[in-house]
Amino acid sequence: FLGKVSAHKKDLKKAINDVASRYKNLKRLVLFVPMDCDCNQKAKDGHLKTKAQRELEDLANGRGFLLEWFCHSNFEVTFSKESYKSLGLFFFTEERGLFNLFELLDEKRDQFVNNKPDSICVRGVTFEIDRSKLREQIKSAKCGSALVLYGEGGVGKSGVVTGIVRGNGNAWVLSPREFVSLFDAENLLTKWNATLVDVLDETMDLADKILVLDGAEHIEDIVEDKSLFYGIMRLFSEHGWRVTFTVRTMFHDVLVRSLELYFVSRQIISLEITGIEEGGLCEVEKRFGISLPNEAITRRLLRVPFYLDAYLRNVERFPQSGKANFKNWLWLHKVQEGNSSDSAAECFQRMIKRRLQKRDYWLETDGVDAVALKTLVGRGIIVHDSLFLRYYVAHDVYEEIAIERLIVAI
Repeated sequence: FLGKVSAHKKDLKKAINDVASRYKNLKRLVLFVPMDCDCNQKAKDGHLKTKAQRELEDLANGRGFLLEWFCHSNFEVTFSKESYKSLGLFFFTEERGLFNLFELLDEKRDQFVNNKPDSICVRGVTFEIDRSKLREQIKSAKCGSALVLYGEGGVGKSGVVTGIVRGNGNAWVLSPREFVSLFDAENLLTKWNATLVDVLDETMDLADKILVLDGAEHIEDIVEDKSLFYGIMRLFSEHGWRVTFTVRTMFHDVLVRSLELYFVSRQIISLEITGIEEGGLCEVEKRFGISLPNEAITRRLLRVPFYLDAYLRNVERFPQSGKANFKNWLWLHKVQEGNSSDSAAECFQRMIKRRLQKRDYWLETDGVDAVALKTLVGRGIIVHDSLFLRYYVAHDVYEEIAIERLIVAI
């Protein structure tokens, strides 16, 4: 705050009480006062501190902690040191630094957790898939190891990640494209006034550090210098980060071979994410008060959480039988929203075709109607990335169905 302490006494009292309620074990609270005279010179009554300061200190003491006053002189020498460069940039300049990068990474993790639930919730009823054994295996993985979570599309790989990073302030979740862009050496230096060494040094003492690369099947398409990419991954691993990849089953072996090549002497752990067991489907029937289809091929598909969630949300419109019918139904009601000649769905199909041709993570939107893009975002089919100002597919199942339709049309 600016000005004298007495002018902000009411706000400061509230702040002290709020802090005391939030942090039960607090021992000391430091306030930065930008006017040395208000902090160090004698007050009119001869005391070293003003009446307002003494009153606030008494309040803090009554709440069980000390209140200290810091002025310019407490900070200027300290933050001129190179080791405190990041703090100085963040608090006392308008330049972007590492703390701004960390804030961005925290925001992206929180967005991921909000968009990738680890349970199914329909009409107020929640069904949580039992991943307890899997989570124990993940937690038991040593710091510095490389963890590979693989499974078919829609089986819940991202949901498992949500379960392990939720509430962990030392976890980052990025797509390979985001990681390559954010941690590019030139980008770090020009946008965040930092180097990779700075990032690793600033996070050295953090506990339970997790770096997740979600959708590692795209590494082969978007990473030009793979030795540099995996070299950076190894550096994170060597600095105590538990580097975790999610990948579709068909790309698992390629990823593991690359890790074995670049993560020499590091522990590599592969864990398969499977669908819901038959007993789990029986629990779903009880929980939601319904009878799931008995046809083997459909029931096998419903063991995939993504398809089960879609079914539960649209029980009355579910097709009579068959895997192909189910996927056609999903396309019709989710992508096309019931309109077989929907222009937005046709645009999505064309973007997928372009993506296959260019082998890119992002969707090519040149020439695509803006209304169609907005419609697809609203339906949850594609997502607009606010950082890169590009679009990507919300879930790989939509891409898989689009590819199957393209193949059938040939």
